[in-house]
Amino acid sequence: MATKGFTGRRPPPELADRIPPGQYVTDGFPVLSAGPTPRITPADWMFTLKVGPRQVKRWTFAELAALPQTRMTRDIHCVTK
Repeated sequence: MATKGFTGRRPPPELADRIPPGQYVTDGFPVLSAGPTPRITPADWMFTLKVGPRQVKRWTFAELAALPQTRMTRDIHCVTK
């Protein structure tokens, strides 16, 4: 017996053992949003690291993108059904 939400889309065979029952793989991210997505140009974008009210470091989009990067693959599970 399966309840509603535990049937329907099936994960690809290579991912079947990693996908919890009732969930499915999607290429769209983010799937859900609490409101409209703001439109911000990279020239206007800043990332600020703070400790309490004290600013520790600030990067522009170009400065942040120029930092060393590491690629990691992780599963993100969000139960919405």
